[in-house]
Amino acid sequence: MVKSSNITLRNGTFTLRKRVPNRFAEVEQRKEIWLSLKTDSRVEAKTRAEEVWRETLDAWELALAGDPDQAEKRFASSKATARRLGFRYMPMDRVVNLPSEDLIARVNASFTRSNKPILSRAKALLGNATPPKVTTMMALNMYWALADDATRGEVTRPNQAVAITARKGVQLHR
Repeated sequence: MVKSSNITLRNGTFTLRKRVPNRFAEVEQRKEIWLSLKTDSRVEAKTRAEEVWRETLDAWELALAGDPDQAEKRFASSKATARRLGFRYMPMDRVVNLPSEDLIARVNASFTRSNKPILSRAKALLGNATPPKVTTMMALNMYWALADDATRGEVTRPNQAVAITARKGVQLHR
């Protein structure tokens, strides 16, 4: 339920200010969010607030449930975060076997200058980001993309281990 005290006029537009439930801390880093209600009418803002809040909760639920597109984006984001901080993403079972100075460097990089931990950095640097599960549809789409390239005699990703031969089509090598 949305209280009218959570609806505020900011710069001529009403916004909804809500605390992020602890349940969604994994997918939403902020403790409190401001959502624009895209109206300057208090009456309309009150009616939109519930719908906007429900949509936000639904999006977080999908993210927690592991929506494949979201999972893929989160994992790619973790890898990019590690790269940006000067590290390479590794799964946790490899991180724990690193030399102690490397492990300490990763732990230290997971904190802000004021010693506050940043969950997204910690996941990226300590190997706790969940790799996306490949769904049947995703695998099929990847296959068709590779097969399409093979029929035209093109390889769009030369760094992948894909061998294309005129007689045998596409062969994937591990």
